[in-house]
Amino acid sequence: MLNEPNHLLWSSIRTIMLQKNLDVTLIKVPAHADDPLNNHVDALAKAAHTDSHLSSQPSSELLAPCILQFNCLPVDMNIRKFIRNIFDAKSLLTLALLPRFNSYSLTSDIDWACTKFCLNNNKQFVSHRNETKASSLQSELALSSM
Repeated sequence: MLNEPNHLLWSSIRTIMLQKNLDVTLIKVPAHADDPLNNHVDALAKAAHTDSHLSSQPSSELLAPCILQFNCLPVDMNIRKFIRNIFDAKSLLTLALLPRFNSYSLTSDIDWACTKFCLNNNKQFVSHRNETKASSLQSELALSSM
């Protein structure tokens, strides 16, 4: 359950279906099909995006067996990806604070999203010729953790 996106919403839907003994069948409608019910749902979704009043369901009203929270907000995404993102950010900050990089810039000057994107999508980042630099950096990381 915690691996699916919007698991709190789906958990609430499942609970309501069980409580009210509903038999629901999901039907996939092709994109841009002129289906009246799909058109109605699209109109509701578009109206919600332009609505200036944000409505969020309080955690106490969510029908889930448990609600994981981070900084008082419910985590409604794949938990493993969420934890991995936190540790990636922490590791990147640790890397940026090494003495080697301190003289170049402040951590507030770093575009973290861009840096992560570049490192994740650059196949040459950990190539054969960079192994020496990587091992040097790893030894520096090991020394900084002591």
